[in-house]
Amino acid sequence: MTSCRATAVVTKEKLDVEMSQIVVANPRLAMTQLATSFNKRSRLPVEGPVFVHDSAKISNSTSLGAFVSIGRNVVIGENCEIHAGVVIADDCVLGDHVVLYPNVTLYDAVHLGHHVVVNSGAVLGGDGFGYEKDAEGVHHLLPHVGTVRIGDYVHIGSNTTIDRGTLKDTVVGEGTKIDNLVQIGHNTKIGSCCIVVSGVATAGGVSIGNHTVIAGQCGIAADLGDHVVVAAKSGVTKPVSDGQFVSGFPARLHQDQMKAQAVLRQIVRSYKK
Repeated sequence: MTSCRATAVVTKEKLDVEMSQIVVANPRLAMTQLATSFNKRSRLPVEGPVFVHDSAKISNSTSLGAFVSIGRNVVIGENCEIHAGVVIADDCVLGDHVVLYPNVTLYDAVHLGHHVVVNSGAVLGGDGFGYEKDAEGVHHLLPHVGTVRIGDYVHIGSNTTIDRGTLKDTVVGEGTKIDNLVQIGHNTKIGSCCIVVSGVATAGGVSIGNHTVIAGQCGIAADLGDHVVVAAKSGVTKPVSDGQFVSGFPARLHQDQMKAQAVLRQIVRSYKK
């Protein structure tokens, strides 16, 4: 620490050094909070041209970037930032302190809670991939009359897509964080405080519990309980109970997957002999 040039340090235990120290139980969380407080961005200036339908209700504290399009009966709360090229279709509702980065698209009747952040290129509320085949083998799109509802403090990554529900809504719970390039299928319900890493795709109608973590490039085709962890590149084909850690394809308990891999390695060694 004698060569450290920092003015102060954030640490879990008090150090025997002569410098300012911030002693907290969770230094990483404290650093997150400090960095957030120091990294205050200037507000987005109001820039034209923009299209706002006469029936839209937008708070005076909300900022609009260039080429924003806002449809009929849209409601936007206090202190929102709508960046350039964003499209908000008819009947959408946005809470307070929402940030939509450039080229985000909200289809009709999408609802966003407070403090929601949606990064560039994300599309919320497009039709789900639901078709019915007739006697001649032609596929017909099922009408998707549900919508998408996003809870408070949800973050959605760039180029992520969240499909609207067929009859019921697609729902993302409060505090959930979704990475870039994620596909959320129609009628999916994600609980609160979940982590969904890039490359994940969920089938339509899947239910995901609270505080669940889904690592990168997983396919989810069955329900997940609370506090579940799904390892990267796993394929979930059967329901996973609360608190389980699963991996592999098809996904099974991680300890069972490791045992299966050990047996496979033994078989390979035996074959070589």
